[in-house]
Amino acid sequence: MELPTLLAVLLPLAGLGLLALAARQFVRTRRLLLRCVRTFGTVVGEVRQPDESRVYHFPQVSFRTPDGREVVFQSQLGSSVPARMGDSLPVRYPPERPREAEVDTFASRWLPAIVFGALGDALLMIGVAIWVGWIGA
Repeated sequence: MELPTLLAVLLPLAGLGLLALAARQFVRTRRLLLRCVRTFGTVVGEVRQPDESRVYHFPQVSFRTPDGREVVFQSQLGSSVPARMGDSLPVRYPPERPREAEVDTFASRWLPAIVFGALGDALLMIGVAIWVGWIGA
C-alpha cells in the first residue's frame, strides 16, 4: 500500500478515535459536574516538577467534607505560577470519592475533551484532504 493511501485511511480513523475519546470525556465531565460536590479548599503545600525550560507547580489542597473529614489532595493540573500557601481555591469532587477531588477550573474540567477534539479534528481533516487529493490525482 502506498504512503498516501495508508495516510488517507489511517489519519481519518485516528481522528475519529480521538473524536470519540473527546465525546466520552465530555460526557464523563458533564455527568461529574451534575453530581459533584463543590466547596473551597486551602493551599497547604505544593509539588514542584521541573521541565526543560520552567518549573510547574501542583498545589496540594486541604478541604473538609460535609461530615467533617479532612481531605488533602494534589491537583493533577500544574501551573508555571505557584499558588500561595493559605490561598482559597474552588474544589469539586464525587460525593462517594472525596480523594478524587480536583481544583475546579475551566482547564481541569474541559481541557482533556478540548485537546482530544482538536487533535481528532486535525487528523480527520488532514486525512480527508489527502484522500481527496489522492482521488483527484
